[in-house]
Amino acid sequence: MRIQVVPRPDRQLDAPAIRLAAAPTAAEELAPVIPAADRHNTPLLVLFGSDLGTAEGIATRLAHEGTERGYSVVLGALDDHVGELTVDGASILVSSSYNGLPPANAKQFCRWLGDPAADQRPTGAAYTVFGCGNTEWATTYQAVPILLDTKLSELGARRIHPRGEGDVRADFDAAYRAWHDTLWSDLARAFDLPGSAAESATKESGLSITIVNRQQTNPVIMSYEAAPAVVK
Repeated sequence: MRIQVVPRPDRQLDAPAIRLAAAPTAAEELAPVIPAADRHNTPLLVLFGSDLGTAEGIATRLAHEGTERGYSVVLGALDDHVGELTVDGASILVSSSYNGLPPANAKQFCRWLGDPAADQRPTGAAYTVFGCGNTEWATTYQAVPILLDTKLSELGARRIHPRGEGDVRADFDAAYRAWHDTLWSDLARAFDLPGSAAESATKESGLSITIVNRQQTNPVIMSYEAAPAVVK
């Protein structure tokens, strides 16, 4: 915000004039707070299947971490990237299950994995999976993450980091940290990347906030086929 001061002809300024600081020039701008990692630009797909936003929030955080480590990152829903897992880069898949079924934005991707006639098979593609679940639903716990991990392996993709499981009825954060601890070092090793690809470019914070618009993906809303409207 800038304020321009204009003298009023009917008023006398008795106080000493105050010199306003000039706006900083481009050369005077502060350097970025986050130092950039060495840019190796290895392609990295970070894909999520999410109804309530947990998996999407985790994927968003991982996409940010990948960018800091020099990857060329694409973040999106699984259904928006069917058939796009390639041998040129890595893919991180984060998904939940809804009554044992794929989330609304992962149905096409799971259908593609199960279609023997589908094109663009992921043979040789490097991947890892993290699943969000609740052991209260024991018969369907981690159903979709297990499906993703198993089918990709069966189709010839390379698992370069073990599948992780987060249980909301237990210590979800501890399970995520255990999976995350060696994630970036495993990816760096798989592609023979520099050390910066395995190290964080910023100091880790104990607080992470992700804002997700869940209005369109909440399964309760979808089950009633509800739509946004304006009541006058």
